[in-house]
Amino acid sequence: SMFVGQCTTLSGMCTPTECSCPEALRKHELVTADEQACFRCIVEFCPAVSEGEVACTTLPCECEDPSWPRVAVRRSDDEGQVTCWQCMRPSLDFTLRAGTGNGTCLALAPAPT
Repeated sequence: SMFVGQCTTLSGMCTPTECSCPEALRKHELVTADEQACFRCIVEFCPAVSEGEVACTTLPCECEDPSWPRVAVRRSDDEGQVTCWQCMRPSLDFTLRAGTGNGTCLALAPAPT
């Protein structure tokens, strides 16, 4: 039978071949810059939040979407100040701008001839 090695656990690295993770960890599939699948073992995914949300975890975690920033949050609990982690969803900018002209973005298509 073919030997399947263990995926890396190192942040910023991934294993480019089929691999497995120990039972306590989960396998996270990533894509390299040259669009090859690769894998890393992680403890868990951080909660994905929007600006101002407080959900976070004190466990080591990674963002499910690697393009989202992982943010450290300081909060108080029974033992004092603790740091926990969350992944910040990028805010979408739907800025509307008033333009000059006839006040509409729509234009009539020319009539067929």
